[in-house]
Amino acid sequence: MIEFSSKFKVEPITIDGESFEIRELDGEGRDRYMKAVGSSMEVRMNSTGKKDVKGKDILAQSILVKDLNGQQQTLLMHTLFKGEGEEATPVTITTIRKWPVTLQDGLAKVANKLNGLVDGKTEEDEMDEAEKN
Repeated sequence: MIEFSSKFKVEPITIDGESFEIRELDGEGRDRYMKAVGSSMEVRMNSTGKKDVKGKDILAQSILVKDLNGQQQTLLMHTLFKGEGEEATPVTITTIRKWPVTLQDGLAKVANKLNGLVDGKTEEDEMDEAEKN
């Protein structure tokens, strides 16, 4: 039997000794983030130079990344909170932009993994694969 929980996942972290949380997005939050990411990309159909048996061009799909500026920061703006529990407050994008890139990258990796945004795999998928190996 597969069992699910309606409780949101939370990953407690510290930055310079202060408590923070990275939280799982709700459906609306994930949609907003995916829309922001999607608007920075364009899908194109390109000719391969080959024809099918009916003489029609065989097309290949490619994705053009127009602009990824701020994508990590946008994700963190929706998932990163200063403090713990109900008293935690969202970290502003202004604050996030001032942090070193290495810190932003690390936080974004945690947020992506927690929200199942990495390679289309959830944390449970990765754990299942690790157990098999």
